[in-house]
Amino acid sequence: MTKPDITPRYYEQGFDEVVASLRNDVLPDGAERIAETPDFRVFKIQHTVGPLIVRVSTPDQYRDDGLTSRQGTIKRIRALEAGRGLPHYEQVHTHNTTDEAIVTHEALGDELRKLPLATVLGITREELQDMAAATKLPNASRLSMDSDPENIFYAPWVGLTAVDYSLRKPREENIPVNDFGYILQGIGGNIIDDSSHPELAAAWLRVYEEGLRILRDDGVEPYNLHRDFENYHNLLQWQARDAL
Repeated sequence: MTKPDITPRYYEQGFDEVVASLRNDVLPDGAERIAETPDFRVFKIQHTVGPLIVRVSTPDQYRDDGLTSRQGTIKRIRALEAGRGLPHYEQVHTHNTTDEAIVTHEALGDELRKLPLATVLGITREELQDMAAATKLPNASRLSMDSDPENIFYAPWVGLTAVDYSLRKPREENIPVNDFGYILQGIGGNIIDDSSHPELAAAWLRVYEEGLRILRDDGVEPYNLHRDFENYHNLLQWQARDAL
């Protein structure tokens, strides 16, 4: 298997000064710091190609995966290069392993957990089917998606977008996975933090049940895929009980 290309790509594009500034917490005009994880500090910047997300590595002592910051950066770059061109997967713009920085195109919309009721009500079967189809494309079989709702974005004009995925080990590539099913698991188990929003839970229950039908139409029985599908279905029904 050919490894994805991780050749440094951005010095000719002028990102060296931007990354140096962000690493020192000096934000260029229009930039904002949006997140910090054990692996990266994450910024949003404005660019001629549109809004971009810049991840700069955190020092090794803050990581929780046993990798050095450089190893972690390379790991993510390889996954993004493998996902280049895949619909509904975060797309890389440029990167550099020396500076341990990655620039991606912003995923449009907002993470699932933050969606308001009106937006959830607008999620369509066709949008769910598009995401399910994307996870079955040849290159997607090389990838493993983190399906926590904070890592899946939604916008009515583009559908769902996965913003955190990794490259599967070669020996795992022929092992069937169902990343669309994992997205449904994330929705069922983590989308509602408490039972005080029954209308929102009912809206997500509709999305969840539509996703279950898509899996079954594709010949997959979700309750056999993982026992949590039934448990999460029951949980959402309970959370939505006052709105049903």
